Amino acid sequence: MAVTPQALDALSAELVAASIDEVSQRIAEDNPTLDVSRGVFYELLVYYHALLATRLDTLINDYRRARSLLALEQDPDLADTDLVDDVLSNFRLERKAGTAATGSVAIILSNNITVTLGRNTFFQAQGLRYRTTQVYSAKAEAAQVNTATDRLITPTADGRYMFTLEVEALATGAEYNIEKNTLVVPVNPPPAYVTSYAITDFSSGTTAETNTAVLKRLQEGIAAKTLSNRVTMAAFLRNIDAYSRIVGTSIIGCGDAEMFRDKHSIFPVALGGRAHWYVRSEYLPVTVQKTITAVRLSENTIAGQPIWQFSISRDTAPGFYEVRAIRPKNAAVALGKLLLVSDTRGYDLGTDDFVPDIISATEAAYSRYQTAVIKFADTTQDSATYSAGATLEYDADIQYMPLIMEVQNTVNSRDIRHHGADCLIKAPVPCFVQISFTVYKQSNETAPDVAAIQLAVSSAINAVGFVGRVYASKIQDVVHGFLPTNSSVGAIDIFGRIRYPDGSNKYLRNSEFIQIPDAPESLVTYRTTQFFCRAEDVFVTIETAIPEG
Repeated sequence: MAVTPQALDALSAELVAASIDEVSQRIAEDNPTLDVSRGVFYELLVYYHALLATRLDTLINDYRRARSLLALEQDPDLADTDLVDDVLSNFRLERKAGTAATGSVAIILSNNITVTLGRNTFFQAQGLRYRTTQVYSAKAEAAQVNTATDRLITPTADGRYMFTLEVEALATGAEYNIEKNTLVVPVNPPPAYVTSYAITDFSSGTTAETNTAVLKRLQEGIAAKTLSNRVTMAAFLRNIDAYSRIVGTSIIGCGDAEMFRDKHSIFPVALGGRAHWYVRSEYLPVTVQKTITAVRLSENTIAGQPIWQFSISRDTAPGFYEVRAIRPKNAAVALGKLLLVSDTRGYDLGTDDFVPDIISATEAAYSRYQTAVIKFADTTQDSATYSAGATLEYDADIQYMPLIMEVQNTVNSRDIRHHGADCLIKAPVPCFVQISFTVYKQSNETAPDVAAIQLAVSSAINAVGFVGRVYASKIQDVVHGFLPTNSSVGAIDIFGRIRYPDGSNKYLRNSEFIQIPDAPESLVTYRTTQFFCRAEDVFVTIETAIPEG
């Protein structure tokens, strides 16, 4: 544990001068006739003794300040992480350690042959490295699959073969989070290898908390861990190991314009006793692939393609936002997406011992009680191939916010829930953001790292929190940190799409900032809505300008 000593040339000139006066005075008291104001005696003894004394006094003072929570909040860089952790431990607050991103990868083979990949088989994706943590054996027949790491090779729709495995990032950090369908290529490909890609989002990678970030959570460390008010509720949630990585929360309760559930009575007044707890468990929603059974309907699209339908139950992906893609089962990524026709939301309270008071699909939106009926057109089939009522399996990419069901089950528990209220856990209303801008560089300058800019900009947007605005100036500040001296950033186009709880979409676009509308009647305000931006949704154009002169 340490406070970094200041360099001698960085010491306060005023403090050094005061120390020189003090040293000179002490010498003069014992040697009145000795001139210490100049000459070799001053330069080699008085000055350097005063300089070192000033440095020691400054170090002691900084250490004392570093033991003060107020001083650390004012200057988080005052002390190293060990010293800050030591101070915060007195308040039962721990820094969130970074975690390694993990995810599933599909390996596509040209032949149905047995393949073995050992522990620490390395993969690459977007310049980042991942590895297997155990031995995987892909088997051609189901009878050969005997252990948890054995994988059955299955045929794909395009005549190839596929098996899956799990990989882990080589280091911690959010930069290792990649999107579903990103190419994840083995450094040493196995026999019959064709291609490989992520079949899930890699979203679990996090960077260790900075001093600034952990100090912001200080109130949670000293608060009671109860479901009583906003601070104590946040402290309660993060005190549970499974929820310690939750990014942010927002609570709507009695008296808030966004609260309608406490008006479920014959009286047109708010009776209280209800809460909406918006929980952002990841910086980005997670996309998972689910195999679903669809039913052929009697109706067709305008173009004549058959329409199919499937349901998403409350347990399929609690807190889900959208169906991002639908494809024939085991189809390669190249076959593309099928056409989404409609997405109709409902709700299902189930048979739980206790459930929140919900009376509409809008109230249930983005909760663990939300359901949906999805209709889509299969453009790969003729309408005469299957009759109405026929069933087929498809793969659907479903985007959702993790932990919504788990947190809801926790707060519903009789031993934990507030005895006078019910709390409905919801994923935040999503505002999906895209950013576009041009970087102008001189012809003699090296082009900036576009991938690094994309990641930094998306990370900055995802860290905005429940404040309701994204500013172009903030994005410019981030981008400028990656640019050569003479480069510049052009106008920034900010585009946002809010998916309202009722299923409608509202679009925002501006070159200065986008702002969440104040629409509490639709459950959309800055207190309920979060910005989401993927690195792939940051579009950077590099143009070369003619050097001046």
